[in-house]
Amino acid sequence: MQKLLKDKKYEILDTVDSTNEYIKDKDLFCVIAKEQSGGKGTNNRKFFSPKGGLYLSVKLPLNLSGNDYLLLTPLIAVITANAVDKVAGVKTQIKWVNDIYLSGKKLAGILCENVIKGNNSSVIIGIGINIKPQNFPRFESNVPTDLESEAGKVIDENCLIAELLNSFNDIEVKLKSKEFLKVYREKFYLKDKKITIDINGEKEAGVCLGVQDNLGLVVSVNGEIKTYINGFIKVEI
Repeated sequence: MQKLLKDKKYEILDTVDSTNEYIKDKDLFCVIAKEQSGGKGTNNRKFFSPKGGLYLSVKLPLNLSGNDYLLLTPLIAVITANAVDKVAGVKTQIKWVNDIYLSGKKLAGILCENVIKGNNSSVIIGIGINIKPQNFPRFESNVPTDLESEAGKVIDENCLIAELLNSFNDIEVKLKSKEFLKVYREKFYLKDKKITIDINGEKEAGVCLGVQDNLGLVVSVNGEIKTYINGFIKVEI
């Protein structure tokens, strides 16, 4: 842990309900857990978080505008993907908008939340990474994998944590510059893939063309170009 940012408060736990929930009322920069009993993903989905994974949440005293907040999750996806690549020697991809993929399977997820209490505003960034082989539940659209199986070696989790957290320097500057969008597009998993997008039960099928600067998903649907700002994506094999 000696490589971590100095002058920051950390807490390391064996198990916790949810690192995002735990840190909300704490004066901490980061909480790290080996296991979550109530891990959560987007749209209140459960995030499978057994021992053998890396689960952490960072709290930043930020008051982001609407557009900057929308770009925060893809920025964290780039930070996470780059850290995993560097430490494990792999080449990850990013599935719109917040999943890290490796070998066509889900490796990690990200959940960003705004927290406002009185006059204080903060952003909580949750990251969950599958490190060791698990008896993962099967999902229709996100087949899980783990980093050690894919990399073929034991992963130094302390190095991965340090690489991740040291990348949180100057988050606001990185958001404003939008330079991370180039990497996001280079790692974009859905490009040219046939997909089905589900928005509140309404489904449309098409070919994904890419993402806009505001992370709108551009899809060709029966020859018509459409843009989506949210939805549940299934890749059609």
